[in-house]
Amino acid sequence: MSIAKKRKVSPRFKFFLLFLCAVYAAIVFFNQETLIRSQNEEIATLTEQKEEAVIENQFSEENISYVTSNEYIEKVAREKLGWIMEGEIKFKES
Repeated sequence: MSIAKKRKVSPRFKFFLLFLCAVYAAIVFFNQETLIRSQNEEIATLTEQKEEAVIENQFSEENISYVTSNEYIEKVAREKLGWIMEGEIKFKES
């Protein structure tokens, strides 16, 4: 019969393993922190672009609303086409 020998792990080896685990955890933490920071910057940029797009969209909707109004159509007809309403007199500058 052979008796299996139990090997004892030295405290120095345990400390080395613990040190490696701590270094690994620090590297992972640093990488995650860097990734989170860059994603937060990207979120801020995209939020700013979204706000600008919303403002531009509102301006475009107001512009479309104005262009399709009778007021604008009458203005263009008067200025560009020289039309006048019934009963009006058109004066020309010389």
